[in-house]
Amino acid sequence: QSKILDNNTPDDETVITVVDGTFSVCSGEMSEDSTPSTSNRSKAMFTVSDINIAVKRSEVLCIVGPVGCGKSTLCQGLIGDVPSGATELEIKGKVAYASQTPFILNATLRENILFGNEYNKVKYEQVLEECCLILDLDQ
Repeated sequence: QSKILDNNTPDDETVITVVDGTFSVCSGEMSEDSTPSTSNRSKAMFTVSDINIAVKRSEVLCIVGPVGCGKSTLCQGLIGDVPSGATELEIKGKVAYASQTPFILNATLRENILFGNEYNKVKYEQVLEECCLILDLDQ
């Protein structure tokens, strides 16, 4: 079962846990109670299995490998976009995912940066600075 907990955790506490993870991209329709188990793997176009991860707060996890090995499927499984058959899948805190394909709202730059969050002048200006957009906006 997967669960996302929004709480503050100490730096030495594990914030992402996957035990015996299996994530499948399916070609057929799956029922709501389906998981990527042996019984419905025949419907799966692609399955990533035997994933065990434990990431502590402030650690950086890089998922690398050749084209087609399941990096995107794993990432999508961690954020809940792909069904999971993990024995345990737990994420404490907030999750962000930057897809390989950029997603830009048909809106203002500010709305794309805020993405529905409340405006905070200091944070907003910091994002503009970090993204090297100040010079572009001054033109």
